[in-house]
Amino acid sequence: MYHASAQHSSPQDAPHLNFRSFVEALKEDGDIAEINDEKDPNLEVSAIIRRSNERDDKAPLLHQGDGGKYIQTYGMHVVQSPDGKWTNWSVARAMVHDKKHLVGLVVAPQHIWQIQQMWKKEGVQDVPWALAFGVPPAAIMAASMPLPDGVTEADYIGAMTGTALDVVKCETNDLLVPASSEIVLEGTLSTTDYAPEGPFGEMHGYVFPGDMHDQPKYTVHCITHRDDAILPVSACGRLTDETYTLISSLAAAEIRQLCQDTGLPITDAFSPFESQATWVALRVDTAAMRRMGYTDPAAFRRTVGDLVYTSKVGYTIHRLILVGDDIDVYYSADVMWAFVTRCRPGDDETFFDDVRAFPLIPYNSKSWHSPARGGKVVSGALLKSEFTTGKNWEAASFKESYPQEVKNKVRAEWEAMGFETRSD
Repeated sequence: MYHASAQHSSPQDAPHLNFRSFVEALKEDGDIAEINDEKDPNLEVSAIIRRSNERDDKAPLLHQGDGGKYIQTYGMHVVQSPDGKWTNWSVARAMVHDKKHLVGLVVAPQHIWQIQQMWKKEGVQDVPWALAFGVPPAAIMAASMPLPDGVTEADYIGAMTGTALDVVKCETNDLLVPASSEIVLEGTLSTTDYAPEGPFGEMHGYVFPGDMHDQPKYTVHCITHRDDAILPVSACGRLTDETYTLISSLAAAEIRQLCQDTGLPITDAFSPFESQATWVALRVDTAAMRRMGYTDPAAFRRTVGDLVYTSKVGYTIHRLILVGDDIDVYYSADVMWAFVTRCRPGDDETFFDDVRAFPLIPYNSKSWHSPARGGKVVSGALLKSEFTTGKNWEAASFKESYPQEVKNKVRAEWEAMGFETRSD
């Protein structure tokens, strides 16, 4: 067994972090975990009971229209670059092809594809690979983040949890996987052997019968597992599943960080669940925006879009909505109200036709448009005064239209009738 050593703040602080601070902790310089310290190998027996065998257990059929049994929807792929400098953890679907093989999505520009292509350029047909199920929440969270190219997800685990992560070496290759994994598949990812994959009920809520594409095969050489192991799955589709609580939320957090690192006046970002992981709302510090000289709405939209849509963090997102200080981006009703009342269609929007599109969205791959390019927009839900003098209205709402004593009285009576009330 090996140990992921970490430099981090006090573990006692971790439970008090909100989601935003939780993700920010991952970005701290020097606050990383390095998987390099060997521990007593005898600890493996007490940490995890593992055995190698071949199993005939049936994988789940998650949607009746799926083209196969998708054993991999919530596990963590592990691959490494040929020089060993980049170890990638990622989540990408895979279905059972036969007793010895899976076939799954490995598409550009995802990191698993990049590493597969590195090995292909070296003339290697079989890339060392592992697939770990039931990994610690911090690990699957890191695997879901749109991190920059070349960054090893394991480096963030110590910052995220405030504790070290124990890992073990695979039985048949040198890859390391979390020691507490429920199930681990070991084998290779092919650079030459492909087979039909799909259809699958994906994150946007559709199954398209007959929608199959050739994808690379994974060959399974070994399976290790705990006693009474649990196979986690994500039956994704229409709201709500781990696609939205993990992938889109983490993408929004990375977009916010990217904007702030570049000096843009963005304070918060979130992907409304109702957008099926295709929108991100960005809350703008409008006072800072004015101080920085952003007086042209179109120029501001162009600056934000050029930054986000040319970065990997914006790959899956097709609409950015810029909202003001009064909007809570974590409350979708607020975002929708601003969008439908402050953004004039077309006039308050900037479109991006020459950026990479996310082909899994049906309006890209199942409509009249290019599945690979364009279809992205920045929608400005900011009124004129927010660029000039500041907010010049009050909302006609319970929060802003009534004296505090009236609101308190209404809340008390509402709660006496057994209903819940919002804090505002």
